[in-house]
Amino acid sequence: MDFMKQVDNLNFQCPNCMIPLKKNDSSFVCRGCLKEAQIIRSVPRIDFGAFLMSESDFDQEKNTLAYSFYSILYGPLALLNLIAVWRGSIGKQLVHYQNSLELSKGDILDTAIGDGSLSALVYNKFRKKNEENKNRFCIGLDISPDMLRKAEVQFAPVVRKSLRFLLLRADAKALPFSDRCFNQVFCYGGLHSIPAPEKVLKEFFRALRPGGFFAGSVLLTPRGWLGKKLAGKYLEWGTLSNDFSFGDVEKLFISSGFTDLLLEKNGETLLIRAKKP
Repeated sequence: MDFMKQVDNLNFQCPNCMIPLKKNDSSFVCRGCLKEAQIIRSVPRIDFGAFLMSESDFDQEKNTLAYSFYSILYGPLALLNLIAVWRGSIGKQLVHYQNSLELSKGDILDTAIGDGSLSALVYNKFRKKNEENKNRFCIGLDISPDMLRKAEVQFAPVVRKSLRFLLLRADAKALPFSDRCFNQVFCYGGLHSIPAPEKVLKEFFRALRPGGFFAGSVLLTPRGWLGKKLAGKYLEWGTLSNDFSFGDVEKLFISSGFTDLLLEKNGETLLIRAKKP
């Protein structure tokens, strides 16, 4: 199937009005609020920036500003923090990510992909695994335009080699999809960075089909005086929005309706899989 025809088949809805969007040549339009999501075919990317909530949200504004600066050196800084502050293994995280892809079926929604450095590495390996994976349709979502510009560069070689990957600028707290669209939703390294994670999980649960699964990772409160001091600074600057304990994460997923929760420690990070019943 032609790539853009697959895009046409996605069940986009207005995240504010909750009604289906109408497609024209260059955008998806809401007939309620008349806002448009621009289609950039050359990348390919769809930008739902016009649909982002307009009312002032201090935490979200701080987070967006922080990530516009953080995006400059995101890859090496994120890796350094994972290893030195949260004592995690990048190899273990990559294996969990790769295994989640192998378990997946149908279209994949991958959220908070950042600059795409980790995702592009995993998806490129997934593409090479067998010929059928080249026809899988994958959506990489992030709210930061600065991060997505870097992700475009990271994913260009993957897209050129036939993997059908669409970049999407949107808010994970208000996904632009109708209910029960995906068999799997991923979020590796995003839940600790997004304000109001309970809203995010509610959206993930809504977007999943019954029997579908979530997979991802989250930073926990680091050990030691220095780790806690740095985490406090990241919360203050906005590059970190949530300070989770193991129990916090468990309660968050259970209260959101997920079952069959599998939690695996990776240093002071948590690797997660959970099912929508």
